[in-house]
Amino acid sequence: MNVLIVDDEQHAREAAKLLVPWERLGVQELLEAENGESAKAIILNKHPSIIVTDMHMPVADGMRLLEWVNENAPLAKLIVISGFNDFRYVRHTLKYGGIDYLLKPIDPAQLLDAVYRAIEQLNEEEQQRLQQIEQGITLNQYKPVYRDYLFGQLIQPKCDTDTVIAQLTEQFPLLASATDCCAILFSLQPVMAPLLKRFGHDRDLAVFAIQNVLNDFVVHEWNDGCAFRSTRDPEELIVLLWRGADRACQRAEQLTHALRDTFGLPFHAGVGHLMPFPANAAMAVETAQTACLLRNLLSVHGPYVWSPGLKEAGTGSGQQPAAPDFTALADPVWLALMSRDEQLLQSTLRQWFEAVEKLPAITPIHIERWTKQIEIASARWQHRDTDTEERSSTPPLTLPFLYEDDTTLSLAKTEEHWNQLLNAEAERLARLIRQERNVIRDIIEYIERHLQEDLSLQQLAGRFFLSREYVSRRFRQETGVTLSEYVERLRMEHAKKLLANRAYKISDIAAMVGYVDEKYFSKVFKKHGGLSPQQFRKMEP
Repeated sequence: MNVLIVDDEQHAREAAKLLVPWERLGVQELLEAENGESAKAIILNKHPSIIVTDMHMPVADGMRLLEWVNENAPLAKLIVISGFNDFRYVRHTLKYGGIDYLLKPIDPAQLLDAVYRAIEQLNEEEQQRLQQIEQGITLNQYKPVYRDYLFGQLIQPKCDTDTVIAQLTEQFPLLASATDCCAILFSLQPVMAPLLKRFGHDRDLAVFAIQNVLNDFVVHEWNDGCAFRSTRDPEELIVLLWRGADRACQRAEQLTHALRDTFGLPFHAGVGHLMPFPANAAMAVETAQTACLLRNLLSVHGPYVWSPGLKEAGTGSGQQPAAPDFTALADPVWLALMSRDEQLLQSTLRQWFEAVEKLPAITPIHIERWTKQIEIASARWQHRDTDTEERSSTPPLTLPFLYEDDTTLSLAKTEEHWNQLLNAEAERLARLIRQERNVIRDIIEYIERHLQEDLSLQQLAGRFFLSREYVSRRFRQETGVTLSEYVERLRMEHAKKLLANRAYKISDIAAMVGYVDEKYFSKVFKKHGGLSPQQFRKMEP
């Protein structure tokens, strides 16, 4: 379970993080956003179960965020924390299913109670969902989801084939006499983005529609096999042919044309090798997956057919250039980010993309490898980026590959998008550095105004909703001395000024600079100047 805290004030976000034992409640990832707009990207990427949000924020406020969540993440539970006792805000919260509307300053008990109620609702809904699934399978085991499950079992290397085939044969009688099979694997990844726009961002509905088109031909018209969802990847559909399997290439062409006619998009497919059935059904699917993984994303010209000599392009063999690694870009890109040098960033990316453009083909294997390298580089950047407490809650930067409308990979669009994302990241890093320095400056100003009060690390960290370790580390980095050294030195300087006024007793001055014990004050004073307060006063004219 993930939780997202949305507030433009870092102190408020820190308070919400500290006031609830999130880890003990089963929260795997505690996320943060500064406004409603940045929250949307995190919600789409991380799918938080609970969203704790402020109402009054720049860019996109809490009211608009509630409306957006209601449309795009309706299962998430909303808790509103606001500094405004405004009935409009309360009514808006209730309208869009908020758990509670809490006023700042946050009451820990109220926040914890709201979180408990949100978790209770989530658990109840999950239990209801599981019960519905179990009831559905019990009532009708041949619904598509259960059929997909059976076919998923059939293509596992270790499978009780007799039991599975016995159940499937009731719906597919010809399966009992099948002796060989062939698989066609359809990758939905490139076409999913444009499809989701048509299906209201309902991924399951989009996949269901594609599967229906495939089965209209495979099951109902040809009676050759069945299309089912892959258990390995939710964006893969597998067509297993057990009749006329030797015509798999022809069938794949017909199916891709049917999908294109229906959805107006060219689908990517891989055709596997003819294999004995049922013993090697798993191998039939594996060869189809291999063929699909080695298709050229720069050009979609029908299904990609498996062959014994099929291998990845760009491995450096023969006259082919080796595929460049993104790993080599990690340090140059980091330098460009920290220096906010757009030209350096642009030239660094251009050099890498020039090497990519020389490849005769770019396959999903390349994309998967580069994506992993980008994740590693991004994680390294995240651990190097300014010593900020937001680092642990900020999702790593992602650099997606973009496709043309015809589902071919677009290197030009990808390069342009990466430049935009990385320049935005440079701005974010610069902003965080400024924020960190502002926090330390605020702490110093507070110290100067409250020398007579408790200025311990614990007290200051609590007042500014920061951890003691963070305040201690950042304070020393910014000032060159520890917090206690700085406070002590400032108190002694102020005490010297007060000693010039002989109307004040030494005990009064000690209290005015934060020391209850006059003797301890005198000891510290002498350590700093070599003289006791009395001796120092005598030397004053």
